[in-house]
Amino acid sequence: MKIKSWLFKIIITVVLIIGVAIAWANVPNWVHAFKSEAPVYNESGKDDKIVYTAQQEEKFGQLMSIYQHIDSCKELFVTGTFDGINPSDSANILHSGFKFCRKNDELYYQTGEVEMVSLKDMYLAISKDARKIFLNSPRKIVSPFQFSRDSLLSIFKSESYQMVVAENEGKTTLRFICPDHIYCKEYSFVIIENRLQEFSARLTNLDDPLNDAKDTRIKITINQWKENNLPVSLLKVGTYVKLQNGEFEPSSGYANYELIDYSTVNAD
Repeated sequence: MKIKSWLFKIIITVVLIIGVAIAWANVPNWVHAFKSEAPVYNESGKDDKIVYTAQQEEKFGQLMSIYQHIDSCKELFVTGTFDGINPSDSANILHSGFKFCRKNDELYYQTGEVEMVSLKDMYLAISKDARKIFLNSPRKIVSPFQFSRDSLLSIFKSESYQMVVAENEGKTTLRFICPDHIYCKEYSFVIIENRLQEFSARLTNLDDPLNDAKDTRIKITINQWKENNLPVSLLKVGTYVKLQNGEFEPSSGYANYELIDYSTVNAD
């Protein structure tokens, strides 16, 4: 895979890790679009013009430690907001809450009117707009990408991103800036009390790449973070469906939803 593709997907990695999923995608296939694989990086193509200081690399290591902690948490509940603005399309403005819950290998994602639930016995994708529940056989959802610290730093350097670190009253902001990058001109991470509080990105408008006013801007803000006392109802089968006369049907909380059962269709 080309390096530029990996850089563009870093944003998707952040989105998935904190539970937003992909807000503008479709149900139920959106959650399966990215699979875990080792990053491919060509050391011979490395651009040595970009050099980060020891302090910058130390702060980047702090960010990577936060990701590793998130990945290692057996129990995690996170809520926040996802904002997206596309100046070229006044109708393409998003302000949506998100919710993420994980206990061991069971996961719940919610953004806007879409829910995804990966349980031991089944996988569910729910569209509240369409009032549909898609039921499928269980599947393991894993972190989409695994980056080492050095590999990710090398990618940012090779793509000519300058790193800017700012610290103010316990808040650390890391900005990766490349004003003429073809895909993304800036990534920004805000860390407070050793937790990721905010992530934002400025995506290049491919039709007018030098016009900053047309860049698409997204921001993810984390409002709540818990590693115990989870709302376990989010991970209960009965919250979503019940077995009636040998067939699944929506639970009372999803009355009048249409249930589409793919579990028997996809069974081997």
